[in-house]
Amino acid sequence: MKSMKPKCLPTRPFTDYLPVELVLSVFALASPSSTLPSSTGAVHAMLVSPENVLVRRSWRNRVLLGDGTFTICDWETELTNEQEEYFDAPQLVGSHPLFMLRAQLKGAQGRSTPAYAASQAPSVPPAHPLVSLDYVTYLYSPTGPFTPKLAIIAADDSAIGTELDRLWRHHFGWRPRWDDENDEQDEEQADDEPEVGEQNAGASGVAAQAGGPPDTQPQARAPAKVPLYSWWQPIPDAFHVVFYLIRSGQLDALEHALVRLVQHIPGLVTIAAGASRWCMLCLDDRSRTRDYFSILIEEEPDAEMTFSEFLITVTMFEWSLPTLETVLRALNLSANIVLSVANGSIFQSRFLSFIEGMTDADRVMELANWLERHDAPFALFPLSHKSRALSMFSRLLFEHDLPSAARASDPEAANAQVENAICGFILASGHGVKVMTIAMEKQLLSVNGWGYVLEQRTRFTHRGDTLLAALQETLCETAMWKDVVHQAIIHSMAYQNLNYFARARTLLINYLVDLDIDPVDYLFDHAATWTNEQLVKLFSTSPELPWSRPTALSHALDRFFHESPSTLTYKCRFFYEQLASNKVHIVCTLFRMCLKASGHQSIDPTPDLHSSVPEWLAQFSHQHMALLIMGFLHVFGPLDSANQLDLATPESALDVLRAAWVARLPPPGEVAPTLTSSLPVPFAHNLFDLAAAVTAKGIYEGFRSTPEMASRVKMMCKLLVDLDPDLVLIAMDCNWERGAEAVKDQFDLNDMAAASFSRSIAGMCMLTPVTVLSEALAVYELQKESRSRIKELLELRLKVEYAQAEVAVRVDILLNQLRKIE
Repeated sequence: MKSMKPKCLPTRPFTDYLPVELVLSVFALASPSSTLPSSTGAVHAMLVSPENVLVRRSWRNRVLLGDGTFTICDWETELTNEQEEYFDAPQLVGSHPLFMLRAQLKGAQGRSTPAYAASQAPSVPPAHPLVSLDYVTYLYSPTGPFTPKLAIIAADDSAIGTELDRLWRHHFGWRPRWDDENDEQDEEQADDEPEVGEQNAGASGVAAQAGGPPDTQPQARAPAKVPLYSWWQPIPDAFHVVFYLIRSGQLDALEHALVRLVQHIPGLVTIAAGASRWCMLCLDDRSRTRDYFSILIEEEPDAEMTFSEFLITVTMFEWSLPTLETVLRALNLSANIVLSVANGSIFQSRFLSFIEGMTDADRVMELANWLERHDAPFALFPLSHKSRALSMFSRLLFEHDLPSAARASDPEAANAQVENAICGFILASGHGVKVMTIAMEKQLLSVNGWGYVLEQRTRFTHRGDTLLAALQETLCETAMWKDVVHQAIIHSMAYQNLNYFARARTLLINYLVDLDIDPVDYLFDHAATWTNEQLVKLFSTSPELPWSRPTALSHALDRFFHESPSTLTYKCRFFYEQLASNKVHIVCTLFRMCLKASGHQSIDPTPDLHSSVPEWLAQFSHQHMALLIMGFLHVFGPLDSANQLDLATPESALDVLRAAWVARLPPPGEVAPTLTSSLPVPFAHNLFDLAAAVTAKGIYEGFRSTPEMASRVKMMCKLLVDLDPDLVLIAMDCNWERGAEAVKDQFDLNDMAAASFSRSIAGMCMLTPVTVLSEALAVYELQKESRSRIKELLELRLKVEYAQAEVAVRVDILLNQLRKIE
């Protein structure tokens, strides 16, 4: 075949050779192209020509009604539809006009597959070639496609609810098996709906699935057998257009559509239906909208809302006062309905989240000020909390949030909320360094706030992180840097998992090391504030910290010893209960960690324990070992009761300490140290109380049903008798019938008599005049061995039980009298 000569090529556009209807059908499926300038120009001229009004309407109808077998729904939208948590929320299914209208809306920025209708309505909408004011006027006009059936709906108050239920059954299949007859009627009605003279284009959708009872959820959705509709329908299309105009920001067309709808259906604003039904009319697939309606329907599945309430709810989510005023004006509603909608707790918890992604601060503050003027039932504060744009965040912060905090009835709580908003923006936006500099200059954050930012940043980053480096550079030269690091450490321990962000805690403690702060000193400086759980998490940090080094343990014991009171006054009588508990936990855990590092993770008691004593422990003084023994006896339950640190048990630790104590005893004939002689007075007193408790018959013999506890009590008694028998003598109850026989059997009768006599003397010294006591002493006829022990036991009792100046003087006088008697 010969090639076509150039002179045979067509010289006019093909639109001159085709009927208008065919041209419009072709170009409804096409996009403008630089390779088809002639044809595109011809279509454009055809559509803008004032004489072609009917052509423009036909073209728009063809585009919006589309092909009944084609669904414009991206994969992300379909995936969201199938998520169970969103099943009752606005489902992105329905007629073809729904999808075509959604496709005209602005999607989310920065996403590879933008979801339809994911952005806020524009403040200034662009000129729209598809859904224009004149086209909306046509749709709702007396001769428009909606009018005939709107009149039918207006005559029956239940018609809208019936139609919504029908849509629900068609798309989601929630109906009983015995509803098949109604289905056939629905389908027959759908077949009769195409209008003469228009394109017969059916709607796409999802088939109704006959299944269980109405309260059961279908497991899958099958394709529709037949289209539900084939031409414009008041429900859902007339409402889809309204919600589209809200989302597109076309307020003139919106007001016209609403006014016309109310004219056709005078009772529209008060018609009520379930939220799940109204949701089908919405063009909003934002996750926040889905969350709101999902929670609303889940918490109140049978609750109904009027059309006006639903419309106001969706309008409020756009954060546009002009749109809200347009709706109120068109439906002749007052501000009260807005306040009624805003009064719900679910609404209040979600409303501010719609600010995220917006960039127009004026728009947000305009609606916020309107709500505040009308006494909104919840605080619109802080507005900057959800903002992600720097310019918008700055304006909302300085023009709304900070002034509002200054006027608040509780400025401290309000400033804490503003601080949270600033911290959140520093961490979540790409402008953290800039905002951090502003916050420092204007002193917008407290030490706690800076600590939170530091902790959050150290979780996922290393020292090379830009924001972390800028934060350190900004604060490290200030006086509050040490306190900031401390607050960051506190924040880092908010998680239950022991090893969660352990690396971050290590990094934070190393910041203190950079300031020449010893980690052990840091633990002791804040000992009164730690909880057991926090201490466990601190000890679970990196091995590079000195927790398992004997030098650190020795330093901790030195601090513990020298910071303890030397006398037992009223104020320090409960020193252990008030403060020392955490310090005891610290030194005992450090000791167990040192044992673990030495390979003493689990030690079985043996007759010869000397070989089990680590070399470093053999160098410890009796004072250090006495502190540790006292600590393990008083805080017998380990710091980490679940043994998350995988350390030696307290029983094993005490066995090692007993062996070390015995190994350090002097040769026979020299004065041997005791626990009470090696301890600060407050701890000796507490050890005295412990000895009195565990030697009582009721406790010593009272745990028969709990063998583990009974074994622990006996072990404690044996340890005290072995290392400090005189302490046990003076601690046992003077009423010998209440003392444990197994303990009493280990002492000489004369020693027990002297101990009892010392208790009587010391007790009487607090109440009886010295002269009377002196005369009474002469009548005592004790064995010399017993009298010789009285002074010694009285002195010990004076130290560990009473230790009051007045009693000390009285006892000293009595001791002199005893010497005269002897």
